[in-house]
Amino acid sequence: MADIPLNERSSAPATAVSAAPSAEAPARSGAWPSPVRAWYTLVILTIAFMFSILDRTILSLMIEPIKKDLVISDFEVSLLLGPAFVMIYAFSSLPISRIADWASRKVIIAAGLAFWSFATACCGLAQSYWPLFIARTGVGAGESSFAPATYSILADLFPREKLAIATGFLSIGYSYGAAVALILGGAVIGLVRNMPNTVVPGLGVIHPWQWTFIIVGVPGILLALFFQATVRSPHAKASFVRRMRTAAKLSRFRLVRCSNSSPPIGSAMRRFFHPSPFALSRSASQPGSPASSCALIIGRFPRSALRKA
Repeated sequence: MADIPLNERSSAPATAVSAAPSAEAPARSGAWPSPVRAWYTLVILTIAFMFSILDRTILSLMIEPIKKDLVISDFEVSLLLGPAFVMIYAFSSLPISRIADWASRKVIIAAGLAFWSFATACCGLAQSYWPLFIARTGVGAGESSFAPATYSILADLFPREKLAIATGFLSIGYSYGAAVALILGGAVIGLVRNMPNTVVPGLGVIHPWQWTFIIVGVPGILLALFFQATVRSPHAKASFVRRMRTAAKLSRFRLVRCSNSSPPIGSAMRRFFHPSPFALSRSASQPGSPASSCALIIGRFPRSALRKA
């Protein structure tokens, strides 16, 4: 059985296959958000990106007082700076990316921002090494949700010809976030340096360096609430190819027309389970079978499958 070239496909089945996605596309895509709304969302995301860089790097400015008060070694400090953050960040990114494909990206960003900011503040409540280590892993877990959902939402805020400048503007958050982490972190450390140790009932003694974590973490929680309250999530714009691939996974191929002479069973089964979302085939002439025998196999794409794409 040989494949029919694209330019030789029958117009009837081709129209039947392409009609479904074309009917869904206008409802799915919609108009692009207004430039004001798109750039407002981008500015808030850039500020959140700066907060993420600030929260992940503020620890490096307070190594000496942490080592002194918690009595930890240089090796334990290296675990706080590296594996405690990086390992959970790497392992959490993939499942969160998968969730961002079908869940609300706005909620993912807001929840991740609130979570890593809360974890940063919890670093300031740690009274020993392991609570600080666990709080540090929380920072990594929260920040792993930001990049997948953010880049996905940008693709639905800006058309392709403006997406490059949008991602370039977002990268400002990384550069300025690193600078702000050093400037603001140093300013906060200088502000709390002369503060006396504070005894908090139920928590223990809060040293000056711990107040730095708390002061840096709390604004991120407020930003998460502000983001959730003021930013409107754009409508997901699934491409035609993405809809067809997802529909092919969620559906099955079926034999929709055949002549009075069926193709060989082995060839028919191979076509039936063909991985391509479109399979339009005809059998070649076989000894003892009419030359006109053919089978047309097309993909069945239910509307529910297209909506899930």
